[in-house]
Amino acid sequence: MADNSKPEFVSTSETLTEIEGEWGYRYTVVIYRMGKAFYRGKSHARYRSQKDLDLEDIYESTLIPTAQPHPIFPKHFTQSPELFLSIII
Repeated sequence: MADNSKPEFVSTSETLTEIEGEWGYRYTVVIYRMGKAFYRGKSHARYRSQKDLDLEDIYESTLIPTAQPHPIFPKHFTQSPELFLSIII
């Protein structure tokens, strides 16, 4: 990425929720990179392609910590079996 002021959009996913018994679009989650930092933000727009993404549309951007990308869970949670962990990592 040559220009650190331009975002590199990594992925998008639409969030749907149930409102009064009907499922409907809520917002789009956008993962993007600026320089070496990764961010998660939301957009009210729906996108056909990542080429349509615009940083101006994104709100509630949060830095994703790359040193510890997975949160530490309380000890009372059960860890997945090793086989499953090796598939997703």
